Amino acid sequence: MDFAKIQDIFLSPEQFQDTMLAYMEAWGYTIDKNKSLGGIVAYHQQSIAGLDTQTFFEGIPVADTTNLDTFVRPQGEHFVITQMKVLTGVNDPLNNTAWVPGVAAAEIINGNFTLTNNGVNTLPRIPFSVFTQAPENPFSGFYDLPFLSIWAGQETIVIRETQPTVGIANQNVRFELHGLGLVS
Repeated sequence: MDFAKIQDIFLSPEQFQDTMLAYMEAWGYTIDKNKSLGGIVAYHQQSIAGLDTQTFFEGIPVADTTNLDTFVRPQGEHFVITQMKVLTGVNDPLNNTAWVPGVAAAEIINGNFTLTNNGVNTLPRIPFSVFTQAPENPFSGFYDLPFLSIWAGQETIVIRETQPTVGIANQNVRFELHGLGLVS
């Protein structure tokens, strides 16, 4: 596809949506034509105090730790993940944390995370150093995925973070998944 054609797609929201839906259909995903394409940010935040590993986007969601009702995508609401963002903070309780984009604490920055999409490790052992804190940088804490990852309807996605030492008291981590998806 040449640049002029790509530019035309972005100039026309309808054409952009049609193109994304065509790609999803080509990948074999069922498309509900009553849903529209929109930007999505899904997050899950947890304490890592006293732990050397923690799992995100798994289990039963708790209202003050995520913006999701379930960690299984709703039927037909496929989510194309393009970026991840990590924020850290220190506070107790968790919902009072002043989140800072990126990672600075040695206990975390020397660790790594693995993204598992429907049981397949799609991003294994990515170092937390990709999320280095840089307060003067508006993109601090973001990581552009090396390829698109689709969190398909009725499927799960899990992030397991591991650090070489246990987390310090009241140390919290928030993972955000950014991208485009089908929404009601």
